[in-house]
Amino acid sequence: MAKRAATDYYRANQGFSTMLDGDPVFVQKGELVHKDHPLLKGRRDLFDPAENFGRFDVEQATAAPGEKRAAEPEEAEAEPPAQKRGQRRG
Repeated sequence: MAKRAATDYYRANQGFSTMLDGDPVFVQKGELVHKDHPLLKGRRDLFDPAENFGRFDVEQATAAPGEKRAAEPEEAEAEPPAQKRGQRRG
C-alpha cells in the first residue's frame, strides 16, 4: 500500500461551534483549516485531511511591515434630497 502524502489543510467533517481564545467560533461542514491553526488542537476528530481542493490566490488582509496599501475608494457623495413640489428655490 502506497503511503499518502501529508496535507497542509483539513476539512471539517461536520458543523460545530466551540470557543477559541475566549470567542465563540462557528465552523461549517466543509470549511478548510490549516494544519497549524489552533482550531485543530484537541478537535482533530472533527476534521479529515483535505486531499484536494481548489484554491485561488488570496489577497493579504493587512499590510506587511513597510508596505503601503491603496486607500479605500471614497463612496459617492450623497445627492441632496429632491426638492418638494411647491417650494421655491432662492
